[in-house]
Amino acid sequence: MVPAMLWGQNLEKREGAAVGAKPCKYDALPHPCVAVGSERLDFIREDILHGKSERKAIYEKYVKADADRWLQRPAVIPETGGWFHDFFCTDGTMLEIPDDRIFRDNVPSRCPVCGKTYLNDKVLAVRRALIHYWLCGAVRHLGMVYAVEGKREYAEKGIEILSRYADAYPRQTLLRQTLEEAVVMIPLAEGYDLLYNAMTDGQRTHIEQDLLWPAAQMLANSGLGGNWGSWHLSAVGVVGYATRHQRFIDYATQQFKAQISDQLGDDGLWPESVHTYHFYPLNAFLSFVEAAANHGDDLYNWEIKDGKGIRKMLATPLWYAYPDMRLAAINDGWYDSWLPQDQYTAGYYRYRLPEFAWAARRIRKGGKSGVPGDLLDAHYRNVLYGEELPAKLAAPVFSSVDFPTLGIAILRQNSNLPADREMMMTFDYGPYLGHGHPDKMGITLFAGGKIVAPDYGTTGYASASNQFLKSTPSHNTLVIDGKNQPPAKDRNLTAFEIHPSFKFASATTSEIEGCEWTRSVMLTDGYAVVWDHVAGKEKHRYDWFFHAEGKAVAINSGTAVSSGEFAYPFITDVKKQHPAGASGKAHWDADGCGLNLWFMHDGKEQAVFTAAMPTGEGDKKAPLLVLRQELNEADFVALIKPAQGEKKQPDIRIRQETDGKISITVSSGKIAEQLTLEKKKIIYEKKGKQPVVISF
Repeated sequence: MVPAMLWGQNLEKREGAAVGAKPCKYDALPHPCVAVGSERLDFIREDILHGKSERKAIYEKYVKADADRWLQRPAVIPETGGWFHDFFCTDGTMLEIPDDRIFRDNVPSRCPVCGKTYLNDKVLAVRRALIHYWLCGAVRHLGMVYAVEGKREYAEKGIEILSRYADAYPRQTLLRQTLEEAVVMIPLAEGYDLLYNAMTDGQRTHIEQDLLWPAAQMLANSGLGGNWGSWHLSAVGVVGYATRHQRFIDYATQQFKAQISDQLGDDGLWPESVHTYHFYPLNAFLSFVEAAANHGDDLYNWEIKDGKGIRKMLATPLWYAYPDMRLAAINDGWYDSWLPQDQYTAGYYRYRLPEFAWAARRIRKGGKSGVPGDLLDAHYRNVLYGEELPAKLAAPVFSSVDFPTLGIAILRQNSNLPADREMMMTFDYGPYLGHGHPDKMGITLFAGGKIVAPDYGTTGYASASNQFLKSTPSHNTLVIDGKNQPPAKDRNLTAFEIHPSFKFASATTSEIEGCEWTRSVMLTDGYAVVWDHVAGKEKHRYDWFFHAEGKAVAINSGTAVSSGEFAYPFITDVKKQHPAGASGKAHWDADGCGLNLWFMHDGKEQAVFTAAMPTGEGDKKAPLLVLRQELNEADFVALIKPAQGEKKQPDIRIRQETDGKISITVSSGKIAEQLTLEKKKIIYEKKGKQPVVISF
């Protein structure tokens, strides 16, 4: 990050920014030709003004409505804006944004959940940042309305905002980070291109030389690592195409290819996380490669080994997403995250792949798209790139898959099942990467059409509740000696086997408190199994954490007492439970789809606790089960099964035999299943089926 106080000194306002601009091989190409080319624009204009597609409704509701909002308002450029993550309540909830997008100076910002209000320097700085985002987005929308309807007043307002930014830029930056500066520079450059033909030569020169070129020059010197680099290079490239600056175009093209080659995982996933921090850089790339395509430079189809490129960045997450198109919020990702419909709309426009059309329709049908925190409205892509989708689209067939770059394995029951019946488990066995959490071996579970055992991801980074969400106890994993896990580096997946009715993955690590820990996860047609074997050279306290969605968690015991033995920050309502027998049972009560969990328990060496933990969603708590053993060596075994109103519960027993083997029996009517867990072998037997034997 470039400190705001020094940023202005590094902008190279005139000297340097123009070097290498001309000649540009695209100088003769007419504008507009960045976010959309002239031929496509003719089609869009005709469709909106005279057609019957849904494009007009989207255009009116989002693009035109926003342009009209700013058409009547003065173009007042705020001082440099602050950090978006400061705009959150202590409970993790984002503060309210006025419907009219006008902040009143003396009116505090309010938490919509608890009602707490805030009016401090950090909140005021974020308000300024939001106004910058809105104004920059408005330039693109005003340019689109002018391009479609030809009304001069929209062009004049867009040019006025651009000119005011060019007036202000020698004195200040827009936002406090180069990342955010790049994000808002893209709609400014796209708007400039759309408004180009309505400008005077003097206006073009002022906007290019005092705003767009200095910004691109600064961003080109701001680093190329991670998603920041993706936005930096993309903004430089979009500015280059919009202003016909050859050096910026060449730089962005070269660095785009380098990032795809060196930073994108071979599996097509961005190596930070698979929600915010995959689709966030992809969002930037799509703006750049679309500008390139409209100038005849095909980066959409530029690929390296195994097809690594933009197409793969769009295709691979379809295999990662839950059946309802939601994304597991592993690492720093927003909990309420979904596949972004606008990006798959753009993908289908360029690739015409049926799976992208299917995704766009499936996301739209679900009514959720994208990730919270996107501060620029993305519906412009539906207007510019929306296509009529085929009437009949077969759902792609997804199977269990391992993503080794991230170190996340996906176990799927059967994607031919309806979304409200399929089970899917994520298993995070990999290293601590950028935006990572200390959640080695963490799992999530989707069943009954929703996430029943989630990872709650992150909320505003500056929020107090995020301290807990980034800790090990907030995840479905193991805590040793009450400490957060250290940043692990290994990705030792020792087994990954897929059979028709039995899916299995196992991983090991020795990086947590010097213990040898193996977690094995299994998925059958009706339930999931988690088995942990952990051994230390000395006695440790092993706490096995598992939370699920629901109103409360109940244990099959007659007694429960409040306990002070279990002291973790942020966790409340701790009760020590006393289940009877060799198998304990926990039940999470939730509307429509609760959860049952049977766990191995001999009643002597294992303590059982229930509690409540924060979720980062206001005052919402998640019921928590914790199993504790204080030994050198320990085994934890749990069978997890959705509870969807079955009249008769299956008979499930988990026990450790005298020879050390662990057996799990499941009986339900005529169905009988047996799992035998040995030190390095699993045997799964189902009545009438060939046994599955896996050595690892």
